[in-house]
Amino acid sequence: QGSNYFTGGRANGLTFWESSAMAALGSGTWEYFFENNRASLNDLINTTLGGIALGEVLHRTAWMVRNPSGTKGRKECWR
Repeated sequence: QGSNYFTGGRANGLTFWESSAMAALGSGTWEYFFENNRASLNDLINTTLGGIALGEVLHRTAWMVRNPSGTKGRKECWR
């Protein structure tokens, strides 16, 4: 789920760090407002970090698939 938050931010033009905050915010929102039991620190950390790692890989892969020949697109991907 964390990668969905992260790639959602990246797909809408956010930077790496802004999307990382998006993953943390999404994870925290879910843990504190939609769970029936107490929020787990382990879930907050793992969802955020796992979402960042997987989300960035998916974002860069999708960017190269969509624009394989242009160097402008690849430079944009690494911002």
